[in-house]
Amino acid sequence: TYFDKIQKDWITFTNFISNGCTSDTAHVGLLLGIDPMKMLWPNITAYSGYKNPTEPLPKFFGQQWYDSTFVSTVSLDFLNQRDFLSWVGFNTIIWEEYFKDNKKYVFKAAPDYDLYNKALEVVTNKTTDPYLLVLQNISFHKPYDTPYGKTELDALRYSDRMIYYFYLQLKKANFFENWILVILGDHRKME
Repeated sequence: TYFDKIQKDWITFTNFISNGCTSDTAHVGLLLGIDPMKMLWPNITAYSGYKNPTEPLPKFFGQQWYDSTFVSTVSLDFLNQRDFLSWVGFNTIIWEEYFKDNKKYVFKAAPDYDLYNKALEVVTNKTTDPYLLVLQNISFHKPYDTPYGKTELDALRYSDRMIYYFYLQLKKANFFENWILVILGDHRKME
């Protein structure tokens, strides 16, 4: 696969866990740095049901003078993601509204190609200042619907090629001279 080409160039952590069964638990695991075990209280939203003994990742980086941006092509209304992302401290949140004229696929979201091009635009504008950029791609989520087709294999092929495209564009822009790229899966555990 193309992803294997990326892995052979760098480091693979085989015991890195940021996982959950749903989007909210995946975000909690990654951005709060805690095991996403929900605190069950009545009348809570999905994200507010987690205790947080540590500073959220974007707030931590913000205290170190990093600018932080979250980019997703899908609606952030699901589970009140937008409110959570603001609360954890992202300076900029780019969501489906920025992609309203693009062709839509799974969950009425623009495809990964558009996500990665938006991310490359952000990277290009962040020439010297430190920053944290988090992307949420959606192309390899059920029900599968990508520019390559509607099967799991189509979605896997599409996602694989698009992450490699993104990687090659970052290499071409000399991104890796000063920055790092971390790629992880968030909630395949549901499968």
